[in-house]
Amino acid sequence: MNTEKSETEPNQTVIFLGWEWNLANATVKTKPKKRLLLLHDLYNMRRWIKTGTEITVKQTAKLIGKLNYLRLQFQDASLFLNTMDHQKAQAARLRGWNTTMIMNKTAIPDINWWITKLRANIPAQLIQIPPQMTMTTDAAPSGWCSTLEKEQEMIAMAQGTWNKRQAKLTSNNREIKAITQSLRSFAKTLKNLRIQSLAIGSDNSTAVFDIRKWRASTSLKKEIKQVHQTIEKLGIQIQITHLSGVKNEIANALSRLSRAGDYKQKEKIFKQTCLQMNLNPTIDLFSQHFNNLLPRFMSTIRGQGEIAIDALNQTWKMELPWIHPPIPLLPAVLKKIREEQIEAIIIAPLWPGQIWYIELENENARSLILGWSSEILEPGTSLIKKNLKLPPGKICCFLIDRRPAREEDS
Repeated sequence: MNTEKSETEPNQTVIFLGWEWNLANATVKTKPKKRLLLLHDLYNMRRWIKTGTEITVKQTAKLIGKLNYLRLQFQDASLFLNTMDHQKAQAARLRGWNTTMIMNKTAIPDINWWITKLRANIPAQLIQIPPQMTMTTDAAPSGWCSTLEKEQEMIAMAQGTWNKRQAKLTSNNREIKAITQSLRSFAKTLKNLRIQSLAIGSDNSTAVFDIRKWRASTSLKKEIKQVHQTIEKLGIQIQITHLSGVKNEIANALSRLSRAGDYKQKEKIFKQTCLQMNLNPTIDLFSQHFNNLLPRFMSTIRGQGEIAIDALNQTWKMELPWIHPPIPLLPAVLKKIREEQIEAIIIAPLWPGQIWYIELENENARSLILGWSSEILEPGTSLIKKNLKLPPGKICCFLIDRRPAREEDS
């Protein structure tokens, strides 16, 4: 037995194959000597790039090989080798292996990333923790959405729209960006629930493959990097799987949700709700002449029979308004109710995690779960023509009372 290469005494920290293994915590990191040598090589490479110094193709390949070996500790290593590897391959193809090259300065950000990582030398966790929650995501040309579930119970939903630049991205770019946006939206929830491992479901096979391998084409590299950086910041492990469109039904529907509010509550359900909650609404806001539930209504556009248009710019005082607005307007509706200090009825989806939903909960409003959206709502003509979806999940009726007398009583 070679005693120089063997551990002859019981030890919880072992140096083996260039790694420092912590057997107590099941972690691994680059051994000190190897770390210093790699940092020396990286500092030299950065200096040569900045000064335009010629280096051999083989020298570049050797450094890339050494860094690639560190993938055990740094899962996303490949993403920060692409630029150097591409330039090395191009030089070898044009001039041969036994020649020199000048590395382009575009490689410096990746060199800096490696220096930062090796300086910190944060150990990698070797044990894969079973997922404690599941996040499903989907993206459409208009926006993205996500759901967060624990033991098949929906904990939260999140959604957003793309700006003009993002809307022009490829579908693969949007799908990967949707995962990053979803993780950021659920960051507080994941932290509060002390989640260490998260399952992610996406119906985009490219996104799943690239994240699983932490490799990407040049066009997707930036988005994949952002996913990994977000995961690192959250301090969680992930396991990503491919979902068929059918299994991703809720997230799919959310991303294609009608934002025009072209749907209404079924009249039968409307009457049952008023009877059950003992409500007598006086005006229907955010409706049109073909879907109003009350004789007096304010329209979203000029039409027939409305008493006013643009409800947010009208007074709601001296009324008990029935408010079923387009979902993006819910925060503005709640602000209006606070400002005018009135009592109001709001119809909204049961979407935990949304800012407006949290506010509705904090209002201690009377509420009644009406049922699933497909049973409660009627889609309008334009919604059907554009192949847009009704808000998924259950629909709820909230009675908010912001009148001063109520606040004094409480």
